[in-house]
Amino acid sequence: MPYGDEKHSLIFQELTNILGEENVRHGTATMTAYSRCLFAVATLNRARKPEFVVLPRDTQDIQNIARLATRYEFPYSIMGSGVMMPLHSAAKRYWCIIDPKRMNRVEVDEKNMFAVIQPYVTHAQLQAEAMKRGLFNGIPLVGAQAMALANHVWHGWHGSAYRTGFATRNILGMEWVLPTGDIMTTGSLAVPNAGYFWGEGPGPDLRNLRKGLVSENGSLGIITKLAVKLHPWPGPKYFPVADIRPCKTSELPDDFQWHFINYPTEKACADGMYAIGKAEIGGIMQRWGTQLIAWEYAKSNEEYLKLLEEGYWRKECLNLVAICLFPFTSAKQVAYEEKVLSCIIERTGGKEVSQEVYDKLKPFVANTLIRDNYGFRWTRPGNTMHTSMLFADSLDAVFNAQEEHWQHIEGYKPPFLDDNGESAWVLPFDFCHSGGCTVDQSHEKLEPVCQEVMKEAMDWLQHDIKAGMCAFTTNLAPADVVGPKFANYHLPLAKIKKALDPKNVANAGRFIDVARVEKAQQEAAEKAKAQQPPPEAPKAH
Repeated sequence: MPYGDEKHSLIFQELTNILGEENVRHGTATMTAYSRCLFAVATLNRARKPEFVVLPRDTQDIQNIARLATRYEFPYSIMGSGVMMPLHSAAKRYWCIIDPKRMNRVEVDEKNMFAVIQPYVTHAQLQAEAMKRGLFNGIPLVGAQAMALANHVWHGWHGSAYRTGFATRNILGMEWVLPTGDIMTTGSLAVPNAGYFWGEGPGPDLRNLRKGLVSENGSLGIITKLAVKLHPWPGPKYFPVADIRPCKTSELPDDFQWHFINYPTEKACADGMYAIGKAEIGGIMQRWGTQLIAWEYAKSNEEYLKLLEEGYWRKECLNLVAICLFPFTSAKQVAYEEKVLSCIIERTGGKEVSQEVYDKLKPFVANTLIRDNYGFRWTRPGNTMHTSMLFADSLDAVFNAQEEHWQHIEGYKPPFLDDNGESAWVLPFDFCHSGGCTVDQSHEKLEPVCQEVMKEAMDWLQHDIKAGMCAFTTNLAPADVVGPKFANYHLPLAKIKKALDPKNVANAGRFIDVARVEKAQQEAAEKAKAQQPPPEAPKAH
């Protein structure tokens, strides 16, 4: 790594001038810490480290870093909590990681029901401030320690999405620093003094330029402030918890009513969810995979493995729908919704779980998912995990896609643990008008195992490209790789990237390789020109 060369020294000195010596690091220990995470790909890429880590204080610092990077042509990326480190870790020389730890302010507009957040505001911080005011913002399954801004613009599958919607729907005004250092504002912020209250327009709605199924990983600039919608919260101002980890529990007031419904088949499970969504009852609804329940419930690896050997969750919760009825208006409203739910369960062939199972799920899994305390228990069996499928479409398509994936994944056991059965987590959006599912695998964090895991990922990527599936794999792969199979969307995307980032410094090369796209276009044009017949000679008169 070129730590001793002139360009490195120049960049380090200029960053220090901007941020102060205490907010710039380039030592080996720090660079190693910022090159590791829980995923297999990071285990295999430990040799590549960043050269700088910086801690900006505000939007102006971000602007100055971007301008410096454009001037000296060194690449940079911004991180959140570090969960998805492979998407913003070092990929080239002179790489600078921007860690926004000092940008952690949240302002709640109680009257207009939104919050303005900086990049390092966690979901737990945002939700705690909202609940004090009778408001609510969803929590992703990965846990409340995730950064709320990054999660809204990157993935945003909140546990409450059944009612509160896909995260993109909750994004209002954005303050966006382009790779050139210029500021672009979106939504109502584009109108002077209008504030953050509106996300669409004026003009083209730019939210989905930053967010589809997943995000462009900071390749089009850095969002320094974001307004997000808040929703009504009829519960206590302070989230109730008891005991200490790993035995921490949560008991909500009695007018929050959980129901755990088993179905005989996945088709019946989907039909039940559609019927509940049509009735628009409940504040949260999910289909819980048995693997998720096993991870969230177990207080230790010993308990996890004991229940795994017994096949406990497979027997008790194979096609489980969990729904919580929120007292948005009154106890009478909850009583009415319970009658509606009872009719739906009977009509769709469901059956509520036993009291024994209910008593395990409610305090240890269900209530804690509202403030997801235990998201990272999924890494405990092997110190890592792997998302082998993540897919969004209609609920029917989501359930149908799982069967083929289970057949595929059987060829990779081992390295994956033959664990809690063929059961994915399914999250409905907007009262089941659409939905998503994720299938996660446990494996050991050893290099030979991680190589097999990456082979599985590449195999499934090829499957998704061939099948034309808009899935996690096809969204994470470089756009120039998958674009030709998806209506050539990479062609306009390359133009946007080049216009916003002319020096290709923002998360360089990971989102789309503009040079490769332009080279392919040039070669295609030359080939087409060569195949044209020569012009006819003018006829003599």
